[in-house]
Amino acid sequence: MNSFIELQNIAKTYQTQDSQVELFDNINVTIEQGKATAIVGASGAGKSTLLLICAGLEQQSTGNVRYVSKGESRSIVQLKQNSGFIFQQFHLLPELNALQNVALPLKLRGDKHAEKNALCWLENVGLGARAKHKPNQLSGGEQQRVAIARSLSTQPEFIFADEPTGNLDEATAATITDLLFDLIHENQTGLVMVTHNTELALRCDNRLNLKQGSLNNYPVEELAYA
Repeated sequence: MNSFIELQNIAKTYQTQDSQVELFDNINVTIEQGKATAIVGASGAGKSTLLLICAGLEQQSTGNVRYVSKGESRSIVQLKQNSGFIFQQFHLLPELNALQNVALPLKLRGDKHAEKNALCWLENVGLGARAKHKPNQLSGGEQQRVAIARSLSTQPEFIFADEPTGNLDEATAATITDLLFDLIHENQTGLVMVTHNTELALRCDNRLNLKQGSLNNYPVEELAYA
Protein backbone atom coordinates (compact mmCIF):
# COMPACT_ATOMS: atom_id res chain seq x y z
CA MET A 1 0.00 0.00 0.00
CA ASN A 2 1.37 3.41 -1.00
CA SER A 3 1.87 6.02 1.69
CA PHE A 4 -0.18 9.21 1.68
CA ILE A 5 -0.56 12.58 3.35
CA GLU A 6 -4.09 13.76 4.07
CA LEU A 7 -4.94 17.38 4.81
CA GLN A 8 -8.21 17.67 6.73
CA ASN A 9 -9.98 21.04 7.03
CA ILE A 10 -6.70 22.95 7.01
CA ALA A 11 -6.72 26.70 7.59
CA LYS A 12 -3.88 29.19 7.95
CA THR A 13 -4.17 32.70 9.34
CA TYR A 14 -1.63 35.38 10.27
CA GLN A 15 -2.03 38.17 12.77
CA THR A 16 -0.77 41.55 11.59
CA GLN A 17 -0.59 44.73 13.63
CA ASP A 18 -4.02 45.81 12.38
CA SER A 19 -5.92 42.66 11.50
CA GLN A 20 -5.99 38.91 11.04
CA VAL A 21 -5.17 37.70 7.51
CA GLU A 22 -6.60 34.40 6.30
CA LEU A 23 -4.42 32.72 3.65
CA PHE A 24 -6.71 29.76 3.10
CA ASP A 25 -9.48 27.81 4.82
CA ASN A 26 -11.11 24.37 4.69
CA ILE A 27 -8.36 22.74 2.60
CA ASN A 28 -8.98 19.02 2.09
CA VAL A 29 -6.65 17.02 -0.14
CA THR A 30 -4.80 13.71 -0.24
CA ILE A 31 -1.20 13.52 -1.52
CA GLU A 32 -0.20 10.04 -2.69
CA GLN A 33 3.22 8.42 -2.86
CA GLY A 34 4.20 7.62 -6.45
CA LYS A 35 2.29 10.57 -7.91
CA ALA A 36 3.31 14.12 -8.74
CA THR A 37 1.19 16.99 -7.45
CA ALA A 38 1.61 20.63 -8.46
CA ILE A 39 0.41 23.51 -6.30
CA VAL A 40 -0.30 26.51 -8.52
CA GLY A 41 -1.87 29.93 -8.14
CA ALA A 42 -1.11 33.64 -8.05
CA SER A 43 1.77 35.13 -6.08
CA GLY A 44 0.80 35.63 -2.45
CA ALA A 45 -1.91 32.97 -2.52
CA GLY A 46 -0.10 30.89 0.10
CA LYS A 47 1.35 28.13 -2.11
CA SER A 48 4.68 27.84 -0.28
CA THR A 49 2.94 27.92 3.09
CA LEU A 50 0.64 25.10 2.00
CA LEU A 51 3.66 23.12 0.79
CA LEU A 52 5.38 23.54 4.18
CA ILE A 53 2.22 22.42 5.99
CA CYS A 54 2.05 19.32 3.75
CA ALA A 55 5.66 18.57 4.70
CA GLY A 56 5.11 19.11 8.42
CA LEU A 57 7.49 22.09 8.45
CA GLU A 58 4.87 24.70 9.33
CA GLN A 59 1.97 24.48 11.73
CA GLN A 60 -1.55 25.02 10.40
CA SER A 61 -3.90 27.31 12.35
CA THR A 62 -6.70 24.73 12.43
CA GLY A 63 -7.25 21.30 10.94
CA ASN A 64 -5.21 18.12 10.88
CA VAL A 65 -2.37 16.67 8.79
CA ARG A 66 -2.48 12.88 8.69
CA TYR A 67 0.44 10.78 7.45
CA VAL A 68 -0.06 7.09 6.69
CA SER A 69 2.90 4.86 5.77
CA LYS A 70 2.69 1.13 5.07
CA GLY A 71 -0.92 1.12 6.22
CA GLU A 72 -0.24 2.69 9.63
CA SER A 73 -0.70 6.24 10.91
CA ARG A 74 2.64 7.89 11.63
CA SER A 75 3.73 11.08 13.35
CA ILE A 76 4.67 14.32 11.61
CA VAL A 77 8.22 13.77 12.88
CA GLN A 78 8.28 10.49 10.94
CA LEU A 79 6.89 12.29 7.87
CA LYS A 80 9.84 14.70 7.97
CA GLN A 81 12.23 11.79 8.34
CA ASN A 82 10.73 10.16 5.23
CA SER A 83 10.84 13.32 3.10
CA GLY A 84 13.32 15.15 0.90
CA PHE A 85 13.37 18.83 -0.04
CA ILE A 86 14.38 20.81 -3.14
CA PHE A 87 14.29 24.60 -3.16
CA GLN A 88 14.84 27.37 -5.68
CA GLN A 89 18.01 28.54 -3.88
CA PHE A 90 19.65 25.04 -3.83
CA HIS A 91 20.73 25.42 -0.15
CA LEU A 92 24.03 23.59 -0.59
CA LEU A 93 26.64 24.07 2.12
CA PRO A 94 29.37 26.18 0.47
CA GLU A 95 32.24 24.72 2.50
CA LEU A 96 31.39 21.15 1.41
CA ASN A 97 31.97 19.65 -2.03
CA ALA A 98 29.20 17.96 -4.02
CA LEU A 99 29.92 14.52 -2.58
CA GLN A 100 29.95 15.81 1.00
CA ASN A 101 26.69 17.73 0.47
CA VAL A 102 24.92 14.59 -0.75
CA ALA A 103 26.51 12.39 1.91
CA LEU A 104 25.56 14.66 4.81
CA PRO A 105 21.94 13.48 5.34
CA LEU A 106 23.12 9.87 4.98
CA LYS A 107 25.79 10.39 7.64
CA LEU A 108 23.22 11.98 9.95
CA ARG A 109 21.22 8.75 9.62
CA GLY A 110 24.22 6.66 10.55
CA ASP A 111 24.88 5.25 7.08
CA LYS A 112 28.34 3.64 7.24
CA HIS A 113 28.60 3.77 3.45
CA ALA A 114 27.40 7.37 3.13
CA GLU A 115 30.05 8.60 0.68
CA LYS A 116 29.83 5.47 -1.50
CA ASN A 117 26.03 5.82 -1.70
CA ALA A 118 26.31 9.58 -2.26
CA LEU A 119 28.62 8.99 -5.21
CA CYS A 120 26.07 6.60 -6.73
CA TRP A 121 23.45 9.34 -6.52
CA LEU A 122 25.78 11.90 -8.08
CA GLU A 123 26.35 9.45 -10.91
CA ASN A 124 22.56 9.09 -11.26
CA VAL A 125 22.32 12.83 -11.92
CA GLY A 126 25.35 12.86 -14.22
CA LEU A 127 27.80 14.49 -11.82
CA GLY A 128 30.07 11.66 -10.78
CA ALA A 129 33.05 13.48 -12.28
CA ARG A 130 32.22 16.66 -10.33
CA ALA A 131 32.03 15.02 -6.90
CA LYS A 132 35.01 16.95 -5.48
CA HIS A 133 33.83 20.36 -6.71
CA LYS A 134 32.35 22.88 -4.29
CA PRO A 135 29.09 24.72 -5.09
CA ASN A 136 30.88 27.86 -6.32
CA GLN A 137 32.65 25.72 -8.90
CA LEU A 138 29.36 24.39 -10.29
CA SER A 139 26.80 25.98 -12.60
CA GLY A 140 23.26 26.65 -11.39
CA GLY A 141 21.98 23.55 -13.16
CA GLU A 142 24.74 21.42 -11.64
CA GLN A 143 23.99 22.77 -8.17
CA GLN A 144 20.33 21.85 -8.59
CA ARG A 145 21.38 18.35 -9.71
CA VAL A 146 23.36 18.02 -6.48
CA ALA A 147 20.31 19.20 -4.53
CA ILE A 148 18.15 16.59 -6.28
CA ALA A 149 20.69 13.85 -5.55
CA ARG A 150 20.80 14.94 -1.89
CA SER A 151 17.02 14.95 -1.57
CA LEU A 152 16.68 11.45 -3.04
CA SER A 153 19.75 9.91 -1.37
CA THR A 154 17.78 8.81 1.70
CA GLN A 155 15.14 7.20 -0.57
CA PRO A 156 12.26 9.23 0.87
CA GLU A 157 8.60 8.53 0.28
CA PHE A 158 7.95 12.18 -0.62
CA ILE A 159 9.88 15.05 -2.18
CA PHE A 160 8.72 18.62 -1.53
CA ALA A 161 9.94 21.17 -4.08
CA ASP A 162 9.42 24.95 -4.08
CA GLU A 163 9.99 26.44 -7.56
CA PRO A 164 12.84 23.96 -8.24
CA THR A 165 13.62 25.43 -11.67
CA GLY A 166 12.96 29.09 -10.79
CA ASN A 167 16.66 30.11 -10.84
CA LEU A 168 17.54 28.24 -14.05
CA ASP A 169 17.48 29.26 -17.69
CA GLU A 170 14.84 27.65 -19.91
CA ALA A 171 17.06 24.96 -21.45
CA THR A 172 18.63 23.96 -18.13
CA ALA A 173 15.21 23.98 -16.45
CA ALA A 174 13.88 21.55 -19.06
CA THR A 175 16.81 19.19 -18.49
CA ILE A 176 16.43 19.35 -14.71
CA THR A 177 12.68 18.73 -15.02
CA ASP A 178 13.23 15.62 -17.14
CA LEU A 179 15.80 14.34 -14.66
CA LEU A 180 13.57 14.98 -11.63
CA PHE A 181 10.53 13.24 -13.13
CA ASP A 182 12.63 10.29 -14.33
CA LEU A 183 14.07 9.80 -10.85
CA ILE A 184 10.80 10.10 -8.92
CA HIS A 185 9.09 7.66 -11.29
CA GLU A 186 12.00 5.23 -11.05
CA ASN A 187 11.94 5.38 -7.24
CA GLN A 188 8.13 5.63 -6.85
CA THR A 189 8.57 8.82 -4.85
CA GLY A 190 5.70 11.21 -4.29
CA LEU A 191 6.41 14.75 -5.52
CA VAL A 192 4.66 17.86 -4.20
CA MET A 193 5.79 20.96 -6.06
CA VAL A 194 5.01 24.68 -6.05
CA THR A 195 5.50 26.12 -9.52
CA HIS A 196 4.56 29.05 -11.75
CA ASN A 197 5.62 27.06 -14.80
CA THR A 198 2.51 25.85 -16.67
CA GLU A 199 4.37 23.19 -18.66
CA LEU A 200 5.92 21.83 -15.49
CA ALA A 201 2.55 21.74 -13.73
CA LEU A 202 0.96 19.92 -16.66
CA ARG A 203 3.46 17.08 -16.28
CA CYS A 204 2.08 16.33 -12.82
CA ASP A 205 -0.68 13.82 -12.15
CA ASN A 206 -2.67 16.34 -10.13
CA ARG A 207 -2.80 20.14 -10.05
CA LEU A 208 -4.14 22.06 -7.09
CA ASN A 209 -5.05 25.67 -7.83
CA LEU A 210 -4.97 27.82 -4.70
CA LYS A 211 -7.21 30.79 -5.36
CA GLN A 212 -8.91 33.21 -2.97
CA GLY A 213 -8.32 30.91 0.00
CA SER A 214 -9.76 27.80 -1.63
CA LEU A 215 -8.27 24.83 -3.43
CA ASN A 216 -9.49 23.41 -6.72
CA ASN A 217 -8.27 20.05 -8.02
CA TYR A 218 -7.81 20.19 -11.79
CA PRO A 219 -7.78 16.86 -13.64
CA VAL A 220 -5.01 16.03 -16.09
CA GLU A 221 -7.07 17.13 -19.09
CA GLU A 222 -7.54 20.70 -17.86
CA LEU A 223 -5.19 23.67 -17.84
CA ALA A 224 -3.50 24.20 -14.49
CA TYR A 225 -4.21 27.93 -14.37
CA ALA A 226 -7.86 27.85 -15.45
